[in-house]
Amino acid sequence: MEDTMKIMLGFNGESQDVPNRGPGLERLETGHQRMEKRFQAPEDLYRIVLDSVADGVHVVDRDLCVVLINARLASWLEELGLMKDIVGQPLREAFPFISDKVYDQYHYVLETGTTVITEEATTVGHREYFTETRKIPVIEEGRVNKVVTIIRDLTEIKQAQLAVMSEKNKLQSLIDALDCGLTLQDREYNIVFRNKFMREMFGANVGEKCYHAYEFHEHVCEGCPVELSFRDGMSHTTERRVSMPSGRTIIFENTATPIRDANGNIAVCLEIVRDVTERKQAEEDLRESQERAEKLFRTSIIPQVIMDGETGRYMDCNEAAVQIYGYANREETLGKTPVDVSAPTQYDGSDSATEAMKRIQTCRDNSFHVFEWRHQRPDGQIWDADVHMMLFRHRGKPLIQFSLLDITERKKAVDALRRAEKKYRGIFENAVMGIFQTTPEGRYLSVNPAGARMYGYDSPEDMIESIADMAHQVYVDPADRKRLKEIIEARGYVEGFEAEHFRKDGSKIWSSLNARVIRDASGVTRYYETTAQDITERKHLESQLRQSQKMEAIGTLAGGIAHDFNNILTVLVGYGSLLKMQMEDDDRRKHYVNQMLTSSQKAANLTQSLLAFGRKQMMELKPCKVNTIIRGVEKLLKRLLTEDIEFTVMLAPRDVTIMADMTQIDQVLINLAANARDAMPGGGRLIITTNEFQLDNKFIQSHGFGEPGTYALISITDTGCGIDKNIKEKIFEPFFTTKEVGKGTGLGLSIVYGIIKQHEGYITVSSEPRKGTTFDIYIPVTRTKTEETGKNTAEIEGGTELILVAEDNYELRRLIREVLTSRGYAVVDAIDGEDAVWKFMEHKDNIDLLLLDVVMPRMNGKEVYEAIRKVRTDVKVLFTSGYTGDVVFDKGINDGAFNFISKPVSPNELLLKVRTVLDN
Repeated sequence: MEDTMKIMLGFNGESQDVPNRGPGLERLETGHQRMEKRFQAPEDLYRIVLDSVADGVHVVDRDLCVVLINARLASWLEELGLMKDIVGQPLREAFPFISDKVYDQYHYVLETGTTVITEEATTVGHREYFTETRKIPVIEEGRVNKVVTIIRDLTEIKQAQLAVMSEKNKLQSLIDALDCGLTLQDREYNIVFRNKFMREMFGANVGEKCYHAYEFHEHVCEGCPVELSFRDGMSHTTERRVSMPSGRTIIFENTATPIRDANGNIAVCLEIVRDVTERKQAEEDLRESQERAEKLFRTSIIPQVIMDGETGRYMDCNEAAVQIYGYANREETLGKTPVDVSAPTQYDGSDSATEAMKRIQTCRDNSFHVFEWRHQRPDGQIWDADVHMMLFRHRGKPLIQFSLLDITERKKAVDALRRAEKKYRGIFENAVMGIFQTTPEGRYLSVNPAGARMYGYDSPEDMIESIADMAHQVYVDPADRKRLKEIIEARGYVEGFEAEHFRKDGSKIWSSLNARVIRDASGVTRYYETTAQDITERKHLESQLRQSQKMEAIGTLAGGIAHDFNNILTVLVGYGSLLKMQMEDDDRRKHYVNQMLTSSQKAANLTQSLLAFGRKQMMELKPCKVNTIIRGVEKLLKRLLTEDIEFTVMLAPRDVTIMADMTQIDQVLINLAANARDAMPGGGRLIITTNEFQLDNKFIQSHGFGEPGTYALISITDTGCGIDKNIKEKIFEPFFTTKEVGKGTGLGLSIVYGIIKQHEGYITVSSEPRKGTTFDIYIPVTRTKTEETGKNTAEIEGGTELILVAEDNYELRRLIREVLTSRGYAVVDAIDGEDAVWKFMEHKDNIDLLLLDVVMPRMNGKEVYEAIRKVRTDVKVLFTSGYTGDVVFDKGINDGAFNFISKPVSPNELLLKVRTVLDN
């Protein structure tokens, strides 16, 4: 076309070749002239155009140096924290996050003059960006001299697409997981959607006619619920029997529901298909079963009655029941109650009316009840029966069905047999628990084999002949035997009586006894019948549980006193340190202050020791090499031991890494080494070894604890006096010690126990008297690399910043003010959380640091900080607390998430931490 023009604008602001001139070009030139009058140079116009586009644009020359960026790209770079003067900078330095592949694309465009369009995912910082990038060559003087890059941010579009895809996949998975069929059909009965159930059941495809796909017809099925729904706009449910190609007939329940479009017209129909074949078969089986049960009930030769579980009235019975009760017909029997058919009293003389209601209630409580009952017919004849009661419900109403077995003759035979044979020898001989008959004086009359084995005797006869006085030969505490006799004689029986007994070899077991007294016709005690069960293992487990609960309770108590105690210590250490700083070096009183500070530190260490046992002290877990920890404390351990103790360290070739507080692990090793030294007063050997250990299920089964995995194993072995079995069970308890008064607090091993547990590890001890002791410590191995840390030797400096101090303890608040103001800081103090917020609002533009106690009245420290952040997001904060670690975490101060310093804290430590936070 004549008027077609090709205009290429170079980045030097000059117009390029214009093949034709015409009215269009003249209008363009006229407009350009007007723009030149408005803008001093064409570059201004180009710059305005570039800065007005929504995409990021930058230009590089043939040396891949940035020669231009637009405002949008500059804004992006500023948001990412990368904005700097990049014009004139090499591409690599200007955009350090671009990949080698992207970098090569610039060379390709410069060499070939080809435009490259790509979609890329780029990670900057911790965020991923999706962009569409166009790299366009700029031809000047016949060659590509520049590359224009246009960057379009697709992050939100991509994230939205991924979110939609995720929700679509979730919905599809949910629909496919349904145990019923789901289809959508249009008004022509074409399948537009079907779920997994329908695909697998029928193999139907989208686009097929539903009647052909599902029922293999050539036309709409008669009574089709979909057709009915399209017709009247209502939901319809039908059942159909479908013969599948496999020959199996399946009963389907089809429910059709119309779905309307935005205009209210029925667009498609949702059909839900459920396979109810098994349910229908179950209903048929139930009906047949009920008919059979009814027939059996009516024709059974066993008398059976159905009774109201609330009133006790007979609601139904069979003919056999009518005959055994002695009534004329069924109608005469119905409406009766157990009282109407019972003898006035039962075998033990109890009233039948009262006892009958107890039996009914027992059946209702237990759903089943079997007992013997004395009946009386209308003619006065007494007869006995076994009654088998069973509770069931019909339409929510409790009913009891019971059967009767006439045992009148059998009872007579049993009574005769009981008089002839009083001992059920089979049960007695084959019982798995001990069964005994003993005299009140303490001799065995009979013992079954299980009882003899339980107490370590070769035979029942051996046990009977060996024991003449049970109270002293069997019972560890003879008073238990006396107490057992008193209970039996008073109540006639005893259940679950627990006592510790001797076996034949002198070892001890715990037994649970059930016993009853057997008296003659005149009421004189003949003997006791007793069953015994060995519960030694259960008692052992109960003892372990009590031990665990006791140690946990002590740990909780230790944590409870930490806050107030640490506040007191902080005040003592603080004022003592201030006093010391104001004294001259030759001041004689300085010695007293040093003693006070030393004692305060000992008190603080004692608190930390208690918290270590309770596993509640604050710890800083870092990746540490096990062998490195051992080497670091090796020299200290050597100085701790006496000269006559040979000290050996054997480290594993592979130095594994654990998450540990190195100071706490050092304390563990020092405590164990000190105990080993005390156990070897005459000298000996102390060996520390390290290994990598696989803790498996076999270990867990044998020790009763542990989680499978790889552990660092540290073993501390001495050749000392060893530990007695009874003492070994208590060594980890706080304040338990075998040392003389004044030579030990009993906290050493309890601290070790608490530290190892807080490291999610385990500690075991193996020892025998005069054979030495080995402590094995298992701590989980981590793959995290260790970090090199250096000590901060910076001198403590003061400042002039304004600090808001929120502390509810008056003495401690006054101390902190004095410490801070002594180094030039300005202080605003608050007495609680709410007061802190009000004080901040008064000085919100001037406060540089918040020093907040974690636990305060009205609002805790975290709540104060969150309220203040709504006003100023840049405010710095330092939390402090004397509470235990778990309480601090409960208040929202997560480990490592905030600046934190624990009490007690010295003035220098406080000043150093404040300066560090302010300078961070």
